[in-house]
Amino acid sequence: MSTQMCSKFSSGIALIALGICVATGSRDETRSDENVDNPGAAPIVVIPADFRVNDLEGRGHVLGSGIGGVECHGVAMIFLSTECPMCNQAIPKLNRLAAMYGRQGVEFFGVISDRTVTRDAARKHCDEYRIRFPMLLDSAGALCELTGATPHFFPAGTGRLLAKGGDVVFQVHYHPSGKPEVDQTEFGVCFAPASARQVITDLVVGNVDLIIPAGNANARFTAEYTLPTNVTLLEIRPHMHLPGKSDQVRGLLPTGSEVSLINIEKWDFNWQDSYVFERPIQLPAGSKIQVIVA
Repeated sequence: MSTQMCSKFSSGIALIALGICVATGSRDETRSDENVDNPGAAPIVVIPADFRVNDLEGRGHVLGSGIGGVECHGVAMIFLSTECPMCNQAIPKLNRLAAMYGRQGVEFFGVISDRTVTRDAARKHCDEYRIRFPMLLDSAGALCELTGATPHFFPAGTGRLLAKGGDVVFQVHYHPSGKPEVDQTEFGVCFAPASARQVITDLVVGNVDLIIPAGNANARFTAEYTLPTNVTLLEIRPHMHLPGKSDQVRGLLPTGSEVSLINIEKWDFNWQDSYVFERPIQLPAGSKIQVIVA
């Protein structure tokens, strides 16, 4: 279990940017449970039959409707950032992939979900980097919600701290395919402006030494952490594996009252994500973050 909180600091900040590539689904398929026994597989994304998007030029596209008379076999959405050097470096290759797979019936779209990027700025970026596939501006987050690829933007004046001389550990999960594969993992860092004055950090509350009694299908476990200072919670990221069934997190205040942070009644291993609070949640020092899982 991980929550993000912020506290004041006065040294330098670095923001970590993560490029996201999202998988596909055809508009006529229905979701199946074929991936339940294959936890490394991406869940099927079902595209509503009438889901329409507009590109930067105002042209309408119905996702999954086909391209130039070619039957649609899938929709690829590439979430890009105008400020990410790796994204910009990859555009020539993305142009080639869009052309190649477009002939095979794959609709290919680039998506900018940064709320701070205007339509004019997005057009200028496409012209500057010669993007040859349709670009969509997803300021409202509709495509993120559709695909499950939710970008996370830190509030103004905040960032993550990378200490001088520190190590960055990057963990990648792979699913075996039974044949040799090629990896092209990259890691990018975008620096926050010098005016930033709050650091975003992770607080992990959990228990990794779990013993589930044999035959007990409803075993419950708890974990708690007492906050040593006032904190502002920005988002929460539940995490369990296949045996998990439910996940509840709440804040227990010193006054005796409690705040529900998240309650997942039916845990789905394939749909883990971070959940951003609509409004940041303030918890005073001495509060407990309690996790209850089954």
